[in-house]
Amino acid sequence: MLTQPEAVELVETRFGEANVGIEKPEVARLLAVAGNYPFFLQLACWHLFEEKTGRARDWQQEFEEEAEPYFHHLWNNLSEAEQQALRWMTEVGERLPDDRLVGHLEKRGLVAWDERSFRGYCPFSEAFEGYIKAIPNPHPLVRGVRRLFKWVKGGKVGAGVAEVDFERPKD
Repeated sequence: MLTQPEAVELVETRFGEANVGIEKPEVARLLAVAGNYPFFLQLACWHLFEEKTGRARDWQQEFEEEAEPYFHHLWNNLSEAEQQALRWMTEVGERLPDDRLVGHLEKRGLVAWDERSFRGYCPFSEAFEGYIKAIPNPHPLVRGVRRLFKWVKGGKVGAGVAEVDFERPKD
């Protein structure tokens, strides 16, 4: 995870080396959308570069579409407690996470302190936060049944006469 000054320097250096101008508001927007995660920041820079040189139209949309499988991978490799902590930070979760868990997520670069958030911490980027908000957050009973029948391939569980189809996050 880069510090804020390191992230700004990375962006300004890369655009400067390519002789493509970048304004301070564009740098701020890149950091907000991609965060200080080097991989995502470089990916966002590339899409903005493509837009500035006329080879692409909407850098942010292009970035979010390309980053989505990586967000999916990050999400699917979190424990349920970590997922619930991130949901709580995005205001779609119901359970307050404990400080140790939040500290662990911060060390991994998945959350960052943001004094603008009334909850304090938030996901590392707006794009990752948007990804989290788009994932259906099932009722606690449904989550329990999902855990119980996790081994069932395809997410379908026979329930006597009826069949229950549990919605899964996109693969």
